[in-house]
Amino acid sequence: MSSTKLHIEGGTGRPDAIKSYLDLIDRRKYDSASAVMEDAYVEFNLTRPNKTDREVDTKGMLTTLSNLGLVEENNRQQLTELGEEFIDVIIYNEDAFFALFHLLYSTAYYRNPSSNTGISWSYFQISDAYRRRAPTNFSDSRQEVIEEVMEKADRMDSPVFADPGPLSKRSLNSYRRFIEKLDPPVLEDGTFDLRSFAEKELLLGAVDSLYRSDEVFETLRYGDRLELSEESKNFLCTVLLVHEDDLAEILEHTASMDGRLSIESDYSIRIRLTKEVNINDLA
Repeated sequence: MSSTKLHIEGGTGRPDAIKSYLDLIDRRKYDSASAVMEDAYVEFNLTRPNKTDREVDTKGMLTTLSNLGLVEENNRQQLTELGEEFIDVIIYNEDAFFALFHLLYSTAYYRNPSSNTGISWSYFQISDAYRRRAPTNFSDSRQEVIEEVMEKADRMDSPVFADPGPLSKRSLNSYRRFIEKLDPPVLEDGTFDLRSFAEKELLLGAVDSLYRSDEVFETLRYGDRLELSEESKNFLCTVLLVHEDDLAEILEHTASMDGRLSIESDYSIRIRLTKEVNINDLA
């Protein structure tokens, strides 16, 4: 099995470049990534870092999009079925784009564990490590987060992690560029802290990931009641980047707005998702 990449790619301007790239290849036919980006500079006024004649760094961007299942592996100017569903977010609910991209990055491994989605496992573990340290200075915590995630990779039983690639401070700087796009924010003045609220789209997608994933609960099916154990609460709080004490209220709020989700609480909290939630359902 080939090495599983854990490094997160993402130079300055990467989240906006991804949004522009997906939008353009949905609307037009292209022969190369460079042609897409030339149109992106004109149509979306992408910020070139530092110098006006310097292009946004797109190194590894198409591999990331392919590994997350958004573009075809053999034609990266072509959206997959998931990519076509995802791009509906831009059309109908543009404000949710970065939250749902964070959702996709956080959960791709749990939906489809493979060496390709190792970057998703890494993204989720970085979120989990920062979540448990919050509040913390993002930069000051990087080295211990790297060491913790690499130790977890070494302990993983799956053959996917037989030869995990390295993680570095550069990986965490790239991760930071994606979470900086979240609203409500998790980063302010260099401090990473958890939120008391997350968008209902993100919550629904996170709960759906629990039901889809054999990696978390192998026998869980739509319509089953799920008692919120420490494992499931940790999963949801890591994807949502919220305080555990606020999770029940966020679930209740979302359940009141979407009939697919229900919540019961007495001595414990139980949730039930009756049917699957696709990305384009959240647009």
